[in-house]
Amino acid sequence: MIEDALQQTTQRVDEAIRRYPPLVEYADILKPVFFDFYEKGGMVRFDDYLTSPSIEPRPLNGKRVVNLVIGVKDRTDHLSVIWSAFHEWGHLCQPAQTEDIRLSPALTYEREKGAWEIAERAVREIAVLLPHIQQFEQYRDYCLSDYQSKIPDAPES
Repeated sequence: MIEDALQQTTQRVDEAIRRYPPLVEYADILKPVFFDFYEKGGMVRFDDYLTSPSIEPRPLNGKRVVNLVIGVKDRTDHLSVIWSAFHEWGHLCQPAQTEDIRLSPALTYEREKGAWEIAERAVREIAVLLPHIQQFEQYRDYCLSDYQSKIPDAPES
């Protein structure tokens, strides 16, 4: 299982580099994130029709399996692939989403914010990404603003 996960991880990282050649510098950063999805029974895929990333949770043999989907349509900033992967990995680190969270814009926003906090802690531990932390913060804030805008009477940040 681990050997399969390593092989699949390598294939997805290679695909990321083919799609975004500047990511070659960050291949070693993507590997553990992608591997975590494969090791837990999920997968990583790129979607040419989506503009944003997502996860696809699904039950398999009584456990939670999560796929990472990286939307690549109109994506011009190669670092946003890294930010997206880390954010979705943040969701992988969280407990499964409940129906209450899914139905509540405020709880959904908090869940998204929590995934970004997990991602940020990890990103800040990677020296080669620290010069780009402002880009990370801008991307995070942009993504969170969409969720925040759906909260009735949400205060502007």
